[in-house]
Amino acid sequence: MRRLLHSLLSRHASLYLYMLRLLKRGTIEKKIFLALIRPGDVVFDVGANEGYFTLLASDLVGSGGKVHAFEPVPPTFRKAEANLLQMQVYNNYCLNLFACSDEAGDVMLHVPEKDFGQASMRVQDAGSWKDVQNIETYCSRAIRLDDYINEHQISRVDFMKIDVEGAELHALRGSQKMIGRFRPMLFLEVCESWMRNFQCAPPDLAAFLLDHGYTDFFIAGNKVERTSDIKRALAELPVTASVNVLCVTAAHAERIERMSLI
Repeated sequence: MRRLLHSLLSRHASLYLYMLRLLKRGTIEKKIFLALIRPGDVVFDVGANEGYFTLLASDLVGSGGKVHAFEPVPPTFRKAEANLLQMQVYNNYCLNLFACSDEAGDVMLHVPEKDFGQASMRVQDAGSWKDVQNIETYCSRAIRLDDYINEHQISRVDFMKIDVEGAELHALRGSQKMIGRFRPMLFLEVCESWMRNFQCAPPDLAAFLLDHGYTDFFIAGNKVERTSDIKRALAELPVTASVNVLCVTAAHAERIERMSLI
């Protein structure tokens, strides 16, 4: 019953946001999904983990929309698959056992102390990786999202979440054509410490976003704050801090007005 209630409330996102604000409940990430994703949207969830945001997006886009989710770690993929099968209301998602990067091919995923939420294609040194004693490794397959778009003949993408423990810029580079064509809203995790092990840094990410037409940015930490200088905002973050960044264009202005509901 609780699951059905959440799904029903997702069909009335403004009411759901009002209730969460009144009760002082819900994460910033959940509220951003509720504010920005609409029925009929096509959503990409890159780094789906156990499927929480895949399921939320599935409720929000409804029967007329589609969610494409990507989770490369086999045990985590199986948990996501089981969660979605058990709790789905709409049969509107496609769960893929792939990593997303700028090159296709076999990759190794490393998991620190069974914290599958921080699995990465690189051995890291922040978060759960600090002073780690045991690392499990899994083989998976990486794809380019531009190839996935072509193969599945996808004609629009409205919102894309990327949370891949430092490989966010690599995933974006593998989807440059899609980004240029559809210019979806982007919701990205950023952590300088994790990015360093992929030979990149937050200024590289900021340059990519500006070069590809994104003009407005919001830092989502404990609250959502708009920034007029994304390069400076990312450069000023502590090295080990992990934040989410919402990236939009003028075409998203109507949706961004709904951020006031958060």
